[in-house]
Amino acid sequence: MSNTALFSRPAALLGAAAFLLTGLAAPAAADTTPAFNITLLGNLPGGNSSWAWDVTPDGDVVGSATTVGITVRHAFYWDAATAIMSDLGTLVGPAGESEGLAVASDRHAAGNSDQFGTLNMNGFYDPPGGPMLPVMPPPSGYIDPNAQDIEFLPGHGFHRAVGYAQLLPAGTTPHAAYWDLEPGSAVSLGTLTGNPTDWSRAFGVNSAGDIVGFSTRGVAPGHAFIWPGAGPLVDIDPRPGGGDSFANGVNNSQQVVGFFYASFSAPSTACRYDERADGWHLTDLGCLSPVDTLYADAHDISDGALIAGYSDAPGPEHGRTATMWLNDQIYDLNALVADCPIYLVEATGVNLAGQIVGYGTDQQTLYNKAFRLDPASLMLMQPVPGNSGRSNDFYSIGAVPGDAIYFVYGFAAGSTPVPGCSGLVVDIASPKIVGSPVADAHGVALLSSNVPPAAAGVTILIQAVDPAACVVSNLIRYTFY
Repeated sequence: MSNTALFSRPAALLGAAAFLLTGLAAPAAADTTPAFNITLLGNLPGGNSSWAWDVTPDGDVVGSATTVGITVRHAFYWDAATAIMSDLGTLVGPAGESEGLAVASDRHAAGNSDQFGTLNMNGFYDPPGGPMLPVMPPPSGYIDPNAQDIEFLPGHGFHRAVGYAQLLPAGTTPHAAYWDLEPGSAVSLGTLTGNPTDWSRAFGVNSAGDIVGFSTRGVAPGHAFIWPGAGPLVDIDPRPGGGDSFANGVNNSQQVVGFFYASFSAPSTACRYDERADGWHLTDLGCLSPVDTLYADAHDISDGALIAGYSDAPGPEHGRTATMWLNDQIYDLNALVADCPIYLVEATGVNLAGQIVGYGTDQQTLYNKAFRLDPASLMLMQPVPGNSGRSNDFYSIGAVPGDAIYFVYGFAAGSTPVPGCSGLVVDIASPKIVGSPVADAHGVALLSSNVPPAAAGVTILIQAVDPAACVVSNLIRYTFY
């Protein structure tokens, strides 16, 4: 990691001369469109379909796959080091079904298991090497716990799984819940209104223990919430009206993603929720198609603010298309994979290295296939959290491990040659070097920079450069809050 102070020194002291060459004709700008390579994860023995749901920092994947044709599903763990998919089994033996939905940074998996042919679901967590263990319902009248996500909390030294459980006597009102697994506690989070007749569900948790999800609010539209580790649920939807909103995932900077309905009759639209000095804000991430009857949903967000989900668009699978949002720009992932062997339907998880998992469809057999995408180009993320008056993290992904990645910025577009790389330019006039962190083993370079309060409202252009490989990243134009 490299630490510096953006805007805190005169531009002349930031090393502008290292990239500003005069007297040379500016070459054409390089193609900086994001690109990925794809790995199909295979199937479990006896099955023909698979779905990936989450990914570890090291690229291991958890999901579900059929074990008998296209019917019985079991949770799986795919090990990146061996490229082997392992059956995690079920809580009730071979006759049961299970689905792996999440995996913590240290390989603990979570999901749900039921008895094949019944509606009885029970959450599970699965430590590395097993065995699969059930989560218990919270006390005071809850049944049928359902696990949706899991993370290791280093500040506490235990794992937290989140989801929901059904409240008796009817057993049809779910309430958001969490399980601190090593202490063995189970806690209901209640609802935004505090009324037990409303219902809520938790879908995501970060390594600080922050939990996000959805809660109804009586006759008012339901809203996305965050639980910051103590106190009541916090409503993070700032809209005074409109339809429901949902939160699916949260990163370690408390950036939250999900979807919302502009009105009760409108389709869903993917969104991001950010907390700023004046409260929570909602950013509409849009849809691949301009048609206002189509849907989009953001499932997960990395610590670098790369977002994975789906958007409807014309095409196979009723238009559902695996989608990435990079710096609030939407991309059809099918267009970013050369000679893609399947149609990518849904992106469900993403890690800091920019590895994206999900599932697609073999257009010949129509079977679903789990995949993992790996960055094949240098990509620069927007500042996280993007607020002035505090430290911000700038991430580039897809770099050559061990290479120094130069982060440069300026205030106007231009075309500046990169020394030692014939024909390569950065798209910034008079760029200044702000830091040159070394890419780690996963191809991630992190620059941390203090952004002073005076930067609020200032728009800068930022680009990452790998001079050793002679490549540049996409250009970011960003205005600090």
